[in-house]
Amino acid sequence: MFKDHNKALNTFIQASPDNLFRAGLFVISSIRQPLSTLENQLADIYINKENSKHLWGFKYQSYLDLVEHKQFLYDELLKLYHSDLDNYLDNALVLIADNITGLGLVKAGFLIQLAFGEIGCIDSRNKEQFGITRNTLRYAKNTSLDIRLNKAFKYRKLSASIGPCSFLWDNWCTELALSSPETYINGHEVSKSHLDIIQGIKI
Repeated sequence: MFKDHNKALNTFIQASPDNLFRAGLFVISSIRQPLSTLENQLADIYINKENSKHLWGFKYQSYLDLVEHKQFLYDELLKLYHSDLDNYLDNALVLIADNITGLGLVKAGFLIQLAFGEIGCIDSRNKEQFGITRNTLRYAKNTSLDIRLNKAFKYRKLSASIGPCSFLWDNWCTELALSSPETYINGHEVSKSHLDIIQGIKI
């Protein structure tokens, strides 16, 4: 699952700012929404843009932020990824969370997982499974950069304590398939749907 679909996503997303935009929109659309709805959501957003009915609440501003900052985020994320900084992932988490409304460390981690195969998304499903409290993942943009980087460091370490990025990906996909047998045959199908939707194969 991870070794096939996530690696293909990494290559696709790193190829252009527009592909990063697609991945970012996938992440935004996934907030408080099941994976099975994302294909239709993204199809509508691609057509109607900021007027889409799926850009409710803060997601409207999230979309505008992504449109405005996609080139900047693409350039800076690739620069960090290819740098020799020990804490480049912490900086990447903060960069995303600071520039896209509504994306804290959890969803910033999801975007990094999709684009670079690192860290992961400790969402509500993972929090419940691994006994993680919500306060552990809270992120405030109005604190100092040092505090934000420290929070990102703690999130990265928490993610690593659960397992490598590949484990978080494969475990999440398997668990979703088991809990939704009427929708997914197995974890492989769940994993592949990320790649299909983001690449636009089904749209």
